[in-house]
Amino acid sequence: MKRRDKFISKLIVLVFVVIPLMSLAINHLIKKSMDREMYDLVDDISNNNITSLVLEGSKVSKGMLYVQKAFGSANVIDLKVTPATTTIYGDTLHVTFDDDSDVYQGSIMLNQLKVVSRNGTESPVVDMEELLSRTPLRVGAIDTTEYKKEVVNKRVEEYDVDYNSMKTPLHTFLIVKNLFADGKLSDYHNYTASHIKQNVKSARDRELDEENKKALLTSEILSILTYGNLAAVAVKQGDDYQLSYYYNEDGTWGCVGEDAGMNSPIDTEIVFRNKAKQFLLNIQKRRDQDLGSSNILKIVDL
Repeated sequence: MKRRDKFISKLIVLVFVVIPLMSLAINHLIKKSMDREMYDLVDDISNNNITSLVLEGSKVSKGMLYVQKAFGSANVIDLKVTPATTTIYGDTLHVTFDDDSDVYQGSIMLNQLKVVSRNGTESPVVDMEELLSRTPLRVGAIDTTEYKKEVVNKRVEEYDVDYNSMKTPLHTFLIVKNLFADGKLSDYHNYTASHIKQNVKSARDRELDEENKKALLTSEILSILTYGNLAAVAVKQGDDYQLSYYYNEDGTWGCVGEDAGMNSPIDTEIVFRNKAKQFLLNIQKRRDQDLGSSNILKIVDL
């Protein structure tokens, strides 16, 4: 009986004294290690030592924002989810996420940030001044992985125009710009998508003065953005940034409208990302309605 009581006493000491003390010691060591890492992290960020950012995880390509020259001398890391790991290697901040919820992950704003890699793919770094003046990214905007961007950076007048080819958005864009420069608006409907031809057939020729003609021909083509059968040519005309939209019908790209009044190249891209998905759905809906109407007419004719 005495031996059994001694065993129980030792067991009680082990469970209620020794194990909690060991746990406390281990937790203390972990906390010291984490405090040290966090101190190093905060110190490097505050001293503007971070120039590269590497992010990994299933959601890091979904809308995170990376900004340089943030708020003068301040650096801000505003994450809505807790990273799985956060480490620094030299001038590179490496962050991994294992969160798969619908929570927007936040923003990282560092003064000296120059390079961002998301799951191995380089991403754009936004200047704070540009960020403050640009169009906000809306819910439902397409992700950067969902569309193709072709950088051009050439003026309209640098190209020869083939009025018989609409095989790319650029071909049709060049035709339309030269038609407008020559005042031949009555030909415009020949280069539009089928569902809007009737709306623009009434356009009449109008001669432009030399200043406006020059503005059209010296417009700088910045890039071509393509999302499925929808494309937009981003253009800088004077101080104005614009988008000219095209729809692909069986390999022929017809014009479907324009947007103007944007502030920067990134602004044009964000406007495209905000509009692309709904724009494409609206075009398809309109085409389906037109197809239904033509089928009804055929039945009546029979």
